[in-house]
Amino acid sequence: ESWEDEETESKPVETKTAPTATKKKSSKRLEEKIAEKEKKTKQEAEARRILQEANMTPEERIAEKLRRQKLVEESDFEMAKETFGITGTLPAEGSIDQANPSSKEEFVEFKNNLLKKLQSLSSKAPYNDFIEDLIKDICIGLEVDVLKKVSLTSKSLHEEKLKMVKAATKGGKKGKAKVTLKMDKGVVDNFDDDFGGGDYDDFM
Repeated sequence: ESWEDEETESKPVETKTAPTATKKKSSKRLEEKIAEKEKKTKQEAEARRILQEANMTPEERIAEKLRRQKLVEESDFEMAKETFGITGTLPAEGSIDQANPSSKEEFVEFKNNLLKKLQSLSSKAPYNDFIEDLIKDICIGLEVDVLKKVSLTSKSLHEEKLKMVKAATKGGKKGKAKVTLKMDKGVVDNFDDDFGGGDYDDFM
C-alpha cells in the first residue's frame, strides 16, 4: 500500500502547452491577408488614376503630376519632422516668409523673391485687380518725393510698353500682342533725372 502511494506521488504532473505554432500561423495568415488587401487597393487606385489621366488634357496631366509630387514632398517632410523631432512648419529656403531684410542687398533679394511669387500668380483672374489695389495701398504710406518717383517711373514704363505694343502689331498683324517689358539695371533709378517734374496726381 505504501509502494502504491509512493508511485502515485512520484508520477509527474502533466501540463498542457499552448498551441504557439498554431497562433503564429494564424497571425501570419492575417498579415498576408492585410498585405494582399492593401496591394489590391493600391492597384485599384492606380487603375483609376490611369483611367482619369487618359481623359485629361496635357495641361491637366501636368497639373495632376505636380499635385502628386507636392503630396509626396509633404509626406516626406512630415516623416522627416517625426524622425528628427521637429515641430511646426519650416519656411522654404529663400522664401518671403523667413525674410527680414535690413541692408540694401537683402532688400534686393527680398524684392526678387517677392516678384517671383507674384509672377507665379499672374495667370489668376483677380491678379490685375489685386496688383492695382496693392500698389495703391503701398503708395499711400510713401513720402511725397518717393511717390513722385514712383509716378514718373510708372508713366515711363507705360510709354515704353505702348511703343512695344505698337511695334509688335505693326504690319497689319491681327490680335492683341502680349508684350513683356524688361528694364536694364539702373534704368529705373535714373528715371527721376530723365523725366524730372510733371504732374503725378493722377497716379493714385
